[in-house]
Amino acid sequence: IGLPESAIRQTFLETQTKTRGRLDPNEFSDFFAILSTRQEVIYLLVQYGNGTFLTACQLFNFMETEQKATSLSVEECEALIEKYEPSPAGKRSKQLTVDGFTSFLQSSSCSLSAPHHQSVYQDMTQPLSHYFIATSHNTFLTQDQQGPASETAYTRALLKGCRCVEIDIWDGSEGDPVVMQGKAMANNCLPLDVVMKTIAENAFQTSPYPVIIRLENHCTVDQQKKVVSCIQIHLGDKLANETEFCGESLPSPESLREKFIILAKRLAVDVEKSSSVGYVSEEDDEVQDLPSPVESGTLGRKRGLSSQTTFDEYPLRGSPSNSQIPLCGALSKACHLQSKPFKGLPSLTASNSIKEVASIPEGHLLVLSAQLGDIAVQHTKHNLTRVFPAMSRSDSSNYTPMEAWANGVQLAALNYQTIGKAMDINEGLFKQNGHCGYLLKPSIMREESGYFHVNTRSSLPGITPLELSVKVISGQQLPKPVGSVNRTEVIDPYVKVEIVGLACDTSMEKTKPVMNNGFNPTWNDTFTFHIRFPDLALLRFEVLDLDAIGQDFIGQFTVPCVSLLPGYHHVPLISNSHFILPNSSLFVYITLSKDRVGRRSSTSSQKPSKKAKKEAMAMRSVGVKDVDTHFKKYSGFLSSAVDLSFDAEMALNLVKDTCGLSHKKSIKDCVQLVANRAKLANVSCSVVVDELNCPTFSPSGGDAPDLVKKAFAVIHQGCSAWRALILQTPQLAKEMEAAYAESMTRWFEVNDTFKHSGLTGKRLGKAKEALSWNVRTLKSQAEELELFRNEIQLLLLQMSNSAQAFGFILSTTPVSKKNLPSSVATSPTSPTSATSPASPTSLTSQTSVTSQTSVASHASVTSQTSVTSQTSVTGQVSAANSTNGLEDSCSNAANQTNSTNTTDANDSSSATTGQTSQTSPTGTTGTTGANSSNSVSEEGNHASLSSQPSATDQTSPTITGRMSRSGSTSL
Repeated sequence: IGLPESAIRQTFLETQTKTRGRLDPNEFSDFFAILSTRQEVIYLLVQYGNGTFLTACQLFNFMETEQKATSLSVEECEALIEKYEPSPAGKRSKQLTVDGFTSFLQSSSCSLSAPHHQSVYQDMTQPLSHYFIATSHNTFLTQDQQGPASETAYTRALLKGCRCVEIDIWDGSEGDPVVMQGKAMANNCLPLDVVMKTIAENAFQTSPYPVIIRLENHCTVDQQKKVVSCIQIHLGDKLANETEFCGESLPSPESLREKFIILAKRLAVDVEKSSSVGYVSEEDDEVQDLPSPVESGTLGRKRGLSSQTTFDEYPLRGSPSNSQIPLCGALSKACHLQSKPFKGLPSLTASNSIKEVASIPEGHLLVLSAQLGDIAVQHTKHNLTRVFPAMSRSDSSNYTPMEAWANGVQLAALNYQTIGKAMDINEGLFKQNGHCGYLLKPSIMREESGYFHVNTRSSLPGITPLELSVKVISGQQLPKPVGSVNRTEVIDPYVKVEIVGLACDTSMEKTKPVMNNGFNPTWNDTFTFHIRFPDLALLRFEVLDLDAIGQDFIGQFTVPCVSLLPGYHHVPLISNSHFILPNSSLFVYITLSKDRVGRRSSTSSQKPSKKAKKEAMAMRSVGVKDVDTHFKKYSGFLSSAVDLSFDAEMALNLVKDTCGLSHKKSIKDCVQLVANRAKLANVSCSVVVDELNCPTFSPSGGDAPDLVKKAFAVIHQGCSAWRALILQTPQLAKEMEAAYAESMTRWFEVNDTFKHSGLTGKRLGKAKEALSWNVRTLKSQAEELELFRNEIQLLLLQMSNSAQAFGFILSTTPVSKKNLPSSVATSPTSPTSATSPASPTSLTSQTSVTSQTSVASHASVTSQTSVTSQTSVTGQVSAANSTNGLEDSCSNAANQTNSTNTTDANDSSSATTGQTSQTSPTGTTGTTGANSSNSVSEEGNHASLSSQPSATDQTSPTITGRMSRSGSTSL
């Protein structure tokens, strides 16, 4: 089971109490519980429950705090308990035991990726050139490039979501065309009829979106006519209509649902109309190659390539360009897209037809991106482009597809039959959007105003960097690597955590190895990544065996960064054969945060600077006076936007710093910690919420400690910045959107200005980049400001609800300036043109809520410790407050747990098991240990505060069976 025999034997001996060498049923249950209990899961139960189970309210608190599930309700948490709790007693009492909680954490309800990404969620009505398309190379092969061919290879590729397959057709010896890899492979061929039938039967089982069939034609005219007949017989009315490709842009995937697109060489239009047979270049799209193979690697670190590399150094090799072969007019007319070999940079820039598809060898793509990293991106906004593996890859190995995608290439052709990292990355990217084989490219790579350089290392206009923190906590039931020989009986696993993306984002970290444990290894290693272009970044986990001789690969999982969800997740592991390893997983904790304040890197100790942020977001000089004058008048908008967002973000961080919490924690954690501090000092507090949900905190009884007063003051200061953001954003965003619209109307006019300004070469490229930056920055800052405004409104609502939940006296009357602290009263007023409507999620009641949980009498709501009994609410709670029902019980249940324990679930080395009743100093009876621990661990100063014990002694029986054993044994 992945543990040394000696460790299992020791546990066996410790468990047996009667017959030597045997276990009775109860002993075996304890033995199994010791092996299967996971300390990190138990610690979460201690942190959010009583160490044995979670109530629906406690589960709600866990989901809101850790998983950031702000839209979840308590009723939905009860439904989750009903779904995942295995014991009937737990279901009746609506309590989630350790087994149920473990099942819940391993379920799709705690999936690592966003659930809506598992279905088609993107706009599918844009031109085909705006999508990355899953593409196969030499689809008919099942092994290396000289290996056997099979029609099942098409089935496998199509069922994996591949939307572009390849057919090499040659004259068959019996008069019918066949599919094979060159004349030398005549004994290893497939009838074209069989291949077409297989494609027709499997094309739309996984995805309804169009399939591109790339024909590489080597047939004579007579057999070309049979190719046309075969296409008509098997594809028939599912062939795309030629008129779809006659517009100014390519048709969309939506308009071509369940249609086939034929991609092949075509005759010139006049020849196609006037003759039944014409001639095309014999030059094969795939005979071109570099003199030596280029190893696949990280984009930006290619061997021997630099910005000085030119195509003259790597001449294209193949048949003479003046060699011609006949092409049947009927086959030419059957094609929707025209395949053209890549003949260097002019072949891209001179393309005028949207139907032309250039095929670029992988080596020349690297030269292209090193020499002019923006040319391919500009070309692929309107035209499809294909990249294929080098001829030197006779073993059917693959290049890294990220190199193609970063250049905007839609059709990154890969050998689907070859396992490895390249195919893992390909499948990882296309996991999103319902695994339909079409993925919308980032807006900067498809919009006219976008200017993208593949080797960029600076900020991108309209792209907010992402700070991603990954904590690898533990592993579960990791098998031995397939085909390896181990030095010992048990593996020594470790985990590589990698970001695959642009050169500036690509990074890799790895955990320390855990010796002799494949059953439940624990790492607790945290890695932080600063990602400049998250839209094109993938997070990859790879589990390896340090002890293996030969093959050390155990499993991997690759997921797009844009699909990640925060919180605790089990990461499934996929084998080399692309099957999920049963029961094997990694337990991780994910934290996501947007870098709005301009951090240079995740590890930088330099504090964010508003001045540096403004400089980074300022309008850039284009180099043409009229154009620069046009954009200079919009600089004030960007400066105001930076002021609002920077101040609001820094105010939030300051609140968390004052509370001693990390910036990863929520505002609810801050309010809860302040409430606990006030309770320790026997101080009752009140909060007044205005029409924007901005709270004003103040002590209403007793002398508040300095820490509480300081926290209140910082929150007041934060409300000033948040109120300004809410009030001023609508008008400012509207003005920036108008500026963007005006700039776009002059877009083509400005590009014409460039032609007459004398700008050439690098100066022209810099001018276009600056122009794109200015236009996209106006649009993106308007959108980002609106999104941030919505986040702040949600944050304020959460703060108000949390204040009420943790015992503050709440009033929702509007706030006047005389009631505000000076720091708030002197805040800048909003523009006269800006409206001040109440937030759609704001509190609508204008009545004062006078209910309060008395602190002096140590009132509390006792946690449920039995699945058979419900405890009552004790202490002084007013009748008005009791009408809140389940919400109040949830808030007090949250107070009963380990409040804002900011350490991660696995940072605890041990947990107290005792639940012994004891008498508090005030004479009330409480519980100790996991049942009533209400400590607050503060990051930074490591302060530990303990609340007063509960006023109720709970001695109800626990759940019998394995659940209680596993909980008590681990504790």
